[in-house]
Amino acid sequence: MLRIAGLLWLFLQPILANDVDNNNNNTRSGVGVSLEIENVPKIRMGYTGVIQMRISGDITEEIEIGLRMVDNDTAVLLNSSVSFTPTEVRKIVLKPIHVEGVLLGVTHLQFELNGQLIDSEEISVIVSDSGLNNLFILVMTCMIIVNTINMGAQLDLEVVKEVFKKPIGPGVGFVSQFGLMPGFSFLVGYLLTDDILFRLGLFVLGCCPGGNGSNFWTLLLEGDLNLSIAMTFVSTIAALGMMPLWLYTLGPLFSTDERDIVIPFGNLIMSLFMLILPLLFGMWIRWKWPKAGKIMEKVIIPFTVCTILFIFTAGVYINLFIFQLMTPLMIGAGFIVNAAGYIFGGLLAWIFKLPRAQITAVSIETAFQNGSIAIVLLKMNFPEPLGELAAVAPVAQLLITGTAALDCPHHSEKLSKML
Repeated sequence: MLRIAGLLWLFLQPILANDVDNNNNNTRSGVGVSLEIENVPKIRMGYTGVIQMRISGDITEEIEIGLRMVDNDTAVLLNSSVSFTPTEVRKIVLKPIHVEGVLLGVTHLQFELNGQLIDSEEISVIVSDSGLNNLFILVMTCMIIVNTINMGAQLDLEVVKEVFKKPIGPGVGFVSQFGLMPGFSFLVGYLLTDDILFRLGLFVLGCCPGGNGSNFWTLLLEGDLNLSIAMTFVSTIAALGMMPLWLYTLGPLFSTDERDIVIPFGNLIMSLFMLILPLLFGMWIRWKWPKAGKIMEKVIIPFTVCTILFIFTAGVYINLFIFQLMTPLMIGAGFIVNAAGYIFGGLLAWIFKLPRAQITAVSIETAFQNGSIAIVLLKMNFPEPLGELAAVAPVAQLLITGTAALDCPHHSEKLSKML
């Protein structure tokens, strides 16, 4: 579930802007009048945005423009109509429309005259700033770094060398991760829904490499930690080529425009450094102070469990609105893709006659993917709130990834004893 943490901090990065971001003016012709929208804002959740409007035309009496929000779950109107007198029309007086952002998404504000629709404007609601979320990110990042250092102290360099001398495990993981997951994620999205953002988010996550969350869960579930870390290293490097291959091959099917998909290579490289440097530091501590290495061996599993509990409690509480955007379809699709990752990765490892601990590592590495890279890619390529909406599907999938790993009574009982 540590993949969720990376998603949560990227998904809710503070946005250093004012409460609304304005678009260009729009003019529409209605029934006998011309309606001009001065200001169509992007409204932050929990804030109120103001849309300025005026009308022009030859009127002899006061007219009332009715207002209706198509989706009140996303945004609500604070005034239901706007009236203009003939004098106000001649003086081109601007009238305000107050809209409150409720939940991340896109809806439409409709303008009616005498019961007839004369205009419709798109209203976008984007995430709000969150100082509390910044604190959560800081604490969570520190906990992950400390735990990665602890893992480094548990590594056996000779075993890691043997893994690369006979790279059956990393090879099986590569086929599972970059052969099965992208294609299967695309197929599941294509079969289950016509929602382009949903399908895109699911597919992008399927193209991502593994992350250190898979290493943590491999440790907790008694898999081969040396193999898991080696696979994460290999898959992150391979992603520099495999992600562009998949995204440039199937990515255009998700959009009708000419938008070029930007691959976050910097984020991929940063993931490598975030994995390698703490591991090396942990290995150095074990070499320099063997007693410290033994202490770290005793505390690593309890500390990992505490990190996961922190994410489940504080992280979920701070970002509850994400769950409001999830649908049973998203959760079902995530479960199908995760189950396929666990089963196919484990089955392929079993076919190659790998030991049980390595089968566990390959299975977890296939199902756990680096969701933070998916979120960065989506936010880089799509404007607010489309990138964030596309990212909800990966969040839904990653939420149940760890849950599926614990769905075995043996694992649940073991972790309960650790607590």
